[in-house]
Parts: sequence; C-alpha cells; structure tokens
Amino acid sequence: MRGTVIVQDEKTAEFSGMPVAAIQTGSVDFVLPLDEIAPTLITLVMKTS
Repeated sequence: MRGTVIVQDEKTAEFSGMPVAAIQTGSVDFVLPLDEIAPTLITLVMKTS
C-alpha cells in the first residue's frame, strides 16, 4: 500500500529547499499552497472512511 504525499507549494513556503527536493523525487501526489493542505487532508480522510 502506498501513502499520499502532500507538499507545500514552494512559492508559499518560507524556505523552498525541502518542497523542491520532495517534488524532484517524483513521488508527490499534491503540491498545494499552505492554506489548501488542511482542507485537502480532510477531504482525503473523509473519502477513505
């Protein structure tokens, strides 16, 4: 089973190094601005319940 990977958009991150490195792995499912991460997590959890 594979998990879901969410990364903060580098444009909204205080430091872009970690998001950029994560994106470069090719294993990221969502790249989102910070204010969209929590609502996306809620939606994903509600779908799988």
